[in-house]
Amino acid sequence: MFRFAIKVGLAASAVYYLNNEGIWKESKESLKAYDKLNTTLEPYVQEARKQVPFELPQFPSGGSKVYNVQVCWNKGVTATFQFLSELPHKVNKWADEGISAILQNPDMQKVFEASGDTKDGKK
Repeated sequence: MFRFAIKVGLAASAVYYLNNEGIWKESKESLKAYDKLNTTLEPYVQEARKQVPFELPQFPSGGSKVYNVQVCWNKGVTATFQFLSELPHKVNKWADEGISAILQNPDMQKVFEASGDTKDGKK
């Protein structure tokens, strides 16, 4: 429980910090925050690049940032709504598979036989 509280606290702190920095405001504010973050992290990224044996890609800059964010956002929205549209069918399928697995379990068959029920759940 303590570990969970620490994780929730860290996540809440990150959301609070990012909100104060303007990540979830208008596009222009988000770009300013991204540039500030990019500038702040650049020395650390350069140091990390020296330590890894392969070449790390550069952070996107300029108009490509906006395009990349828009594409990722749109893909995320599309994937979310596709998941939500398929959810009732998948839940029904998973429930049928679960019931089928329970009914095929030998221990559960013994329970049904002892109670006088058939595999269909009828007496």
